[in-house]
Amino acid sequence: MSIRSSFFTLPTIRVINDVDDIYNWSSIVEVFDPDTDVVTQRTITRDDGTQREFRYDETGVLTTRVLRDAEANLKPYEKITFTYDATGEIAGKEVEFDNGVRQVSQNFEGSSYRNRFDEDDVFEWSTKTWSYDNEGTLTQRSVFFDDGARIIREFDQIGSDVWEEVSIFDGEDDRYNFSSFEQTKVNGEVVYSRVTKDSGLRIETGLTDENGLKYTFLEDLPVGGDRFEATEVLVGIDEDPGMTSDAFVWATTLRVFDEDGNMQARLRTMDDNDATAVLFAEDGSMTHRLRFESDNLSPGDFLGEPIVVGTPGDAPSIDPGVDDWLFQLQLFDETGALSETKLYYSIGELLNDQAVLAEFTAGFDSDGDLSLISQVIPDFFDIID
Repeated sequence: MSIRSSFFTLPTIRVINDVDDIYNWSSIVEVFDPDTDVVTQRTITRDDGTQREFRYDETGVLTTRVLRDAEANLKPYEKITFTYDATGEIAGKEVEFDNGVRQVSQNFEGSSYRNRFDEDDVFEWSTKTWSYDNEGTLTQRSVFFDDGARIIREFDQIGSDVWEEVSIFDGEDDRYNFSSFEQTKVNGEVVYSRVTKDSGLRIETGLTDENGLKYTFLEDLPVGGDRFEATEVLVGIDEDPGMTSDAFVWATTLRVFDEDGNMQARLRTMDDNDATAVLFAEDGSMTHRLRFESDNLSPGDFLGEPIVVGTPGDAPSIDPGVDDWLFQLQLFDETGALSETKLYYSIGELLNDQAVLAEFTAGFDSDGDLSLISQVIPDFFDIID
């Protein structure tokens, strides 16, 4: 017999050596509980120098298994540790790789996760994380970088729809040209996205309903307490002539598109708190333009010429003297020419603090000349009726 056994002092440790090299292991070391004589730890050293270590509870149930690489560095890891639950299923796994990366996997109430740590700072990332549901389906994947940047992807299934959400945040190294980016996909189609550029411009795009109606929302965020001044040409974003390489004159822009990608409306708030809304026909021509004024300009100022009260050709030109108009509506004909401008202004607050609006209309012919003037002020007794 080529196996030699020996006990030390107390019968708690037993060493078995394969002296004649009959087996693929060189030694087995067993540790016994001195009270129950149950093996609590067994370490097997294989012929190649690798080790297998098994740990048991007081009843002999396996709780931990450890795999260690040999000094000759035969494996890509230094150590792998498995932990087991009371049923004998693997509850956790930890891998210490040769390159300094440590990976931890854990099962928790049906779900599981896996974390990878760059403890020796070999890579540009510090942590990678994977999360899974109780069926083993990936639900989240994330990467955290050394400079604070992070990428997070989340996956879900609602009914027959497969959802995917990604969030990216830039770090101190400024690896991206934006500070944050968010995107949502349903069945592979982008239904929502939002990006905040380093320049201070925020762009949000999404779907408004199941029929494919889309919108784009642009926000000119303040930078350092001042509104952003553009230094790059942003084609298709800042659509005002002369504004693409100068300061943005607007604060937010909302654009709405049909399922074919045709813009239906554009709503915009300006730096001076004015607001405009433009509606478009299917061919892209403008049909309506609505403006809310905050600086109390007179109608004559906004129309670009004095307003004539009465019929065209009357002299002199007279400004109606309305300095607190609330909003303006412009209508355009099929050729895109301005056909009518309406101003709505308050003539006071009557009954339950509700503002009473008067309407001032200027009509234009096909040549752009003023052709119609009208002003409608509601009768007080009609109001209270």
